[in-house]
Formats: sequence, C-alpha cells, structure tokens
Amino acid sequence: MGIATVTAGRIRKGQINGQLGEDYLTEMEQFPHLGMVKTYNIDSQTSDSAAAATACLCGVKTQIGTIGVDGRAIRNDCPSSIGTNISSILDWAQTLGSSQPLLGLFEPDHMRYEFDRNQSNDDEPSFFLLIEGGRIDHAHHDTIPRIALDEFVEFDNAVGQAKRTLQANGALDDSLIIVTADHSHVFTIGSYTSRGSNILGFGPLEQPNLSDIDNAPVNIIAYGNGPNFNSSRNATYLYSLNVNSTDYRAPAAQPMSSETHAAEDVPVYAYGPWSHLFIGTLEQHTIAHKMAYAACWGIYNTREGCPKASASQCSISNLILVFLFLISLHNDLFLYDE
Repeated sequence: MGIATVTAGRIRKGQINGQLGEDYLTEMEQFPHLGMVKTYNIDSQTSDSAAAATACLCGVKTQIGTIGVDGRAIRNDCPSSIGTNISSILDWAQTLGSSQPLLGLFEPDHMRYEFDRNQSNDDEPSFFLLIEGGRIDHAHHDTIPRIALDEFVEFDNAVGQAKRTLQANGALDDSLIIVTADHSHVFTIGSYTSRGSNILGFGPLEQPNLSDIDNAPVNIIAYGNGPNFNSSRNATYLYSLNVNSTDYRAPAAQPMSSETHAAEDVPVYAYGPWSHLFIGTLEQHTIAHKMAYAACWGIYNTREGCPKASASQCSISNLILVFLFLISLHNDLFLYDE
C-alpha cells in the first residue's frame, strides 16, 4: 500500500461511488496527522513482509526473510536465530491484562478476495477479531489491478468501520488509530489521460491516450516488473481487453514470474491522542515504540504520566493499528487485517 496504491485506490473508491474519483477522500486520508515510513531492512534495500511486520510490531529492524527475531538471525540459518527472539507490542499489551487470544479459522489457506467473498454470499467475514487478509499484496504480485484496488477499498471501509464502532461506544476520543503499510509495490499510475477516466483502463475513446511511438493506447496502470511483460501492443487487441475483469493483468516493464515489492516509503496516517507522534519521515521500527509510548506499554509503562495500574487505565483506552494488518485493542476487541 504505497502512495501509488493509495492514490489509485482513492480514485477507484470515488468512481465506485459514482464520482470522478480524483477529488475523493478516503477514510484514512481524513486523519489529521500524516508521516512517511522508511521500510528498508538491515540487509536489504527492499523489504519483505516478514521483516517489515517485525519492524512495525516489535520495534526492531531485522534481516530480510526473518520474523520475530532481531538482526542477528539470518535467513535459512536456523542456528543463528537461537537466542534472538523478541517480543511484540501484543505481548506488551497482554502483560498489562488488553484479553486472551481468540482465533477464528474460516479458510484452509488465505481468505478469499473481497470480490469472491461478495459473489459467494456466505457469512465469511472480511474484518473480525484476528483477521489476516493480506490480499492487496497478493493481487499486486499477480499484477491484477482490479483486485488490488478493490481490496484497498474494502480495507479503507474497515478503517471507517473501526472509527464508527469506537464512536458508537463512546470511545473514539480516547482511541489512537494508526494506518500504515508494511511495504510498497512496483505499481504505478500515470499517462496523460483525462479527468474521471476509469482508473483501470486507458482513457475515453473520444479523447484517446495514445503512445507517440506506436500510436496504441497507453495503460493508466502498469507495473515495473511482473508476469505480463510480453503483453501485446496491438491497438485492436488492447481495446478488446476487459480491463475491469478480475482476471485482467496489467502490463509489466521487466520479466518476473511474480511482481516484486518496492523500496519507496509508505504513508502512515494517525488519529486520536498522541497521533502527533506520527508525522515527518519515520524509521519503520519506531512505529511500535510510538504506540507503546502512547499506551504506556512495555518499557514505557513507567514513563512520566503513566498510571501504575492495569491496561484499562492507560493513557489511551484503545489502540488500533491498521497496517495492511488491522489491529484494534479495545479491551476485549481485537481486529487484524493484513
């Protein structure tokens, strides 16, 4: 969920709601504080999900391909991980009493894409207690923009629902909500298309967005690498494509069997008490420390201003991290969406 995904997701959500899209405002973009997060690993310019999650949740940068361990652990070297285990913000919260873990299993593998869940019309949840659904990431790896952006839309809907739930329970003013991503993708939007053009397409036929080299239509969305690197540039073929399809793959510049992550910074949006801590350019591993500081958890339990009693009396009553993972600690409420 890099900046390009947020922008394209904003336009997609606006167009789903019958608007042009460019001037739409998502739930997360209505938060008052914004920062940029550096996602590199100790040994890698571009992060994977494991190392990025460790940084966000454990407050420690680590090596690529490792999770829940510090920088001494090396991928594919099991002996190097002995004695390197680290705790997470969830451990820090549970130490002060935030409830017992609750596990819900709804699929034998990954949760379904939101599009497929809607089509089946069953009761599999999209956001619930401990929910993992890191499918914005998966759709980007497959270079399927319709799926990636629809997953973003549902993700943003969850942000809004979290706010409304807290507000309905009179807890919003005492809640810190953080929205961020573990990493970005080599996903891009561009070309000189007209305002309100379908974000998934080429632009309107009456105002064609054509290449000045081969005179064929230019995609608004493309990837820096991925499986569709040899896509045809035949204009008749391109105009025959159903770019709104959940099977359509966007073109890629360089050949890869699976599109890769990107090294660019990702946004962090913050709302509520202590949200001012999340402005400027941040190291990714400081996110966990800022949340713990705000909530008086872990090593910050005895900082000035923190009560000595239980977690229910901490300086904020709820902490929500929406991080391509959605986490909500609201006494016994816990939401998680990757």
